Amino acid sequence: MREFELQHSRERSAALSQLEKGSKIHVIGICGTGTGSLAALLKDKGFVVSGSDKAFYPPMGDFIKKTIDQIYCGYSADNLADDIDGFIIGNAIRSDNPEAVAALETGKPYASMPEALSAFLIGERSYCPNSIVVSGTHGKTTTTSLITAMLDYAGRKPGYFIGGMPGDFAKPVRLVAEDVEVAKRSVVLEGDEYDSAWFAKWPKFLSYRPDILLITSIEFDHADIYQTVEQIEDEFVQAISLVPESGFVVACADNERVRAVVERAQTRGLLKAEVVFYGSRDLADYCISRRTVDPASGLQNVAFTVRTTIGSGDTRETDSFATILLGEHSALNALAAFAVGRLLGLDRGVIAAGIKSFSGVARRQQIRFQNSSTLLIEDFAHHPTAVKTTLAGLRERYRDWRIVAFFEPRSNTSRRAVFQRAYAESFFAADEAWIRRISSEGVYSKFGDASELDVERLVRDIEATGCRSGLLESMDEFLAKAGEVLASAQSSQQKTLFVMMSNGDFSGLPDKLTAMLNGAA
Repeated sequence: MREFELQHSRERSAALSQLEKGSKIHVIGICGTGTGSLAALLKDKGFVVSGSDKAFYPPMGDFIKKTIDQIYCGYSADNLADDIDGFIIGNAIRSDNPEAVAALETGKPYASMPEALSAFLIGERSYCPNSIVVSGTHGKTTTTSLITAMLDYAGRKPGYFIGGMPGDFAKPVRLVAEDVEVAKRSVVLEGDEYDSAWFAKWPKFLSYRPDILLITSIEFDHADIYQTVEQIEDEFVQAISLVPESGFVVACADNERVRAVVERAQTRGLLKAEVVFYGSRDLADYCISRRTVDPASGLQNVAFTVRTTIGSGDTRETDSFATILLGEHSALNALAAFAVGRLLGLDRGVIAAGIKSFSGVARRQQIRFQNSSTLLIEDFAHHPTAVKTTLAGLRERYRDWRIVAFFEPRSNTSRRAVFQRAYAESFFAADEAWIRRISSEGVYSKFGDASELDVERLVRDIEATGCRSGLLESMDEFLAKAGEVLASAQSSQQKTLFVMMSNGDFSGLPDKLTAMLNGAA
C-alpha cells in the first residue's frame, strides 16, 4: 500500500514542477515553519504567492507579511482566486477545511509541503546529484545547519531547508546555486518523521529522494501519530530503502535503534547503499576518542579516528575539529557532518575549518544575555533525552555555575505520562528545575485519550535526585523566581546560568527575562 501511496506523491510533485515561472501558487496554512519557508522559496523561484492562515503571529507572521504577494487571515473558499495555478496544503490543515476542500475541487495541482520541496528545491539528479537528508529524533536542525555551513565554507553554495533559523544564513531555505558545476551541487534538508499532510500520512523525509541519508537517533516521540517506537523504526527502514546503490547511509552507532533499523533494512534486502557508522563505539568508522572543553574560548575540541582500508586489513587515522557547540551530542552531530563532508570529497582541513566557523542555530544553546556573573540560554529541548543532554553539555562548560532550568512541557508527547520517569531523570545536571504547569486541554491523539503527565509527581521525583524543583504557571511567577535566584546569587557571589527549554514560545518568557536581565545589568 505504501508504494502505491508514494507513487501518487511523486505524481503530485511532478505536476507542481511543471508550473512555469510567474505562475500563481496559493499556500493554505502559510505560517508554519515549513510552509512559511517554502513560500519564500517559491518567491525566489519567480512565482506569485498568496497564502492563508488562522493568524499571523510573529516572527513567521511578520516575515510572511513582508514576503508574500497576498495574505488572507482565516480560511474560506473566497480566498481562492480563479487564476491560481497550484496549491500547497500544510500539515496542520484538516481534510474538512473549507479552503482546502475548494482547492481540491478546482482540479488544479496540489501537494504537501515536502512534496513541493521535492519539486522546487531538490529536482532531478541530473540537476542536483546530492540530496542530503538529515533525519532522527534529535539533532536534525543543528546537524543540517552544520553540513550546510561546512559546504558553504567550502564554496559549494548548497541549497538547503532547515527547520529553524541558522545563525550563518539570512533565512531557513535557499535554492541550489546554479553557478556550481553539476557534479558538486548539493541540497541539504532536515527530514523529520512527522506526517506530511492529511492526504500524505507518511514522514516528510520519504519525499526527499536521499542520496545521503543521515540518521542521528531513534526514540519514541510524536505520541499523537505513533503508538509505538517500532512504528517509527519502520518508517526509517522505508527511508533507507530509498537510498540508491551509489549513495550512503550515515548512521549513529551509539544508538541501538539506529543500528537495528540498518540491520533490519539489510535483512529485508532493502539496503542498497554503503553504510558509514559514526559514534563513540569502536565499531564506528568515525569514532570519537577524546573530548575536552577549552575554559578560555569555550570551544569543544574533539579528537577522533577514521577507519581506512589498506591492503587486506583495516587501520585508523587520527583527526580532530573544534566547535562552539557543547556536549557529547553536539560532538556527535559535528562528527556526522565531518563524515558527510568526506563522502562529498571535501578536504579534511576545509571540513574542520567549516565546522569551527559554524555559529549555531537560533534556540539551540542560544545565548540571550551574558555578563561576568549571569548567563541566559534558550534551547529547543523538549524530549527528555534532549533536556538531559543539553543540561549535561552546559554542565561540562559551566562547571562552577549554578544552573537553573525553566522547562515548559508543551508538545503533544511531553504532556503525556509516556515520559513521566524519563523527565524525572533529565535534570540531574541542573541545580534547580522549575516546571511550567501546562493544561492538557487540546492534546491530540488519533489513538484516543492518553494518560497525562503528573507534574506534581514530576516535581517530587526531580527533588528526589537532589535538584531543587517546583511548579510555576504565569510568566510573572517565572520572572519573580529569576529575581529571587539572582538576589541569592549576588549575596553568595555565585555565577548563575538560566536555561529556558521549550519547543514553543514559552508565552514570551525568553524576551521578558532577557529584558529583565538587561535592566538589572
